[in-house]
Amino acid sequence: MQDQFGNPVSGATPAAVQAYDRAVDAQLHAWPGVQTALDAVFAEAPDFALAQGVQAREVALSALALPGLLPRESSQLSVIASMVHGRTLEALNLLLAYDEACARVHLDACTQDAVRLGGSHAQRDVVEQTRSAMRVPQA
Repeated sequence: MQDQFGNPVSGATPAAVQAYDRAVDAQLHAWPGVQTALDAVFAEAPDFALAQGVQAREVALSALALPGLLPRESSQLSVIASMVHGRTLEALNLLLAYDEACARVHLDACTQDAVRLGGSHAQRDVVEQTRSAMRVPQA
């Protein structure tokens, strides 16, 4: 089985793939109907992994648009959205900025957030190695 772009897919029925194609079209064109199409996908094939990826992107974007987010929440969601969009270096830089902001304010207030997001001094090493490998100047 293949999606509309000719890529092989697994774990789906033909109806689920059609609904997945509608979800991807809506998402790529910023049209409404992504969630409706995803609901149809999951009704047909709840374990369709690629559709779950589309769902993850939708959830991250929707959460960022919620009113009244605390800076901590906005920061964490921005990291997640960057990762979902494949912007790894941006996500790592956002994690570092969040980590540094916590250190300036009061690290104890952010400890669990940093741990939950995989934050540690190892992040800095990963970012520096990534920047070096990509020849990206420090921010």
